[in-house]
Amino acid sequence: MMTFLFDMVGSSARLWEIGNKKIEAAQAARVGLNIMAADLQNAFAGNMTSYTSNGTAVTNIAPFLAKDDPDDAIDLGGGAVKAEGSQQLFGVLSSGDTSQPYKEFGYLCVFIDDADGADSMIGDRYYLLRKLANGSAAKGNFFLRSASDDWADDSTDFNPVIDNCLRVTFEYYGNEESAEETPSWTSNGTWTPSDRLPLGVLVTVTVLDSRTAIKIADIKNNAALSEAEIDSIFQNGAPADGVETLLRQGAVTMSRFIPFNRQ
Repeated sequence: MMTFLFDMVGSSARLWEIGNKKIEAAQAARVGLNIMAADLQNAFAGNMTSYTSNGTAVTNIAPFLAKDDPDDAIDLGGGAVKAEGSQQLFGVLSSGDTSQPYKEFGYLCVFIDDADGADSMIGDRYYLLRKLANGSAAKGNFFLRSASDDWADDSTDFNPVIDNCLRVTFEYYGNEESAEETPSWTSNGTWTPSDRLPLGVLVTVTVLDSRTAIKIADIKNNAALSEAEIDSIFQNGAPADGVETLLRQGAVTMSRFIPFNRQ
């Protein structure tokens, strides 16, 4: 009887711990999605914008760029690499600042291999980053240039939005061919017309709690997870090793549909 009771107590304690981990990860995901929603709801594209850069007035179309699992290197310090299976988006929003009325923003998920001391992020961790380009930098105003992959390479400020975020993906609702046609879902992480916003975007993040992230980092010897390991979170029927079991127990996947303001 005592053995049976101890087993019950041990099982309850394990379930309680797993529940607490899920709560922590869910709270982090919810806060991060709220921050993203604030940016995306103030984004615009296609508008002709005038901006003074280095004393010269420049007029251009504000673009919106969605990238599906890009292979190009992200210009980050500390040996950062993109998170496996993640997607990216970059855009322009109104800042409300008359001296710098527009801000370039972007979201990407990365693994920081080694901290460089230039920001608040520590090494050997995953982050969902919010990037804001510095308007005074030589290439800071990327919305004044063509909408190309060069966007991902130029930035001066990266701020962690969600710690231990393993993946971010985007699905766009609208019609890529014509705004007048019947909208549908684009699930491959891209939105082709850079001069026009979709009707909205479904953002999905996968987040770990801090304790599970530390355990996995120790097992992996502070190396990034493979795409198969991250995919294992969604494959409960497949055999799991130590890392995959921890991922399934500690990871929370949360989605939010964010409509764009029609400006």
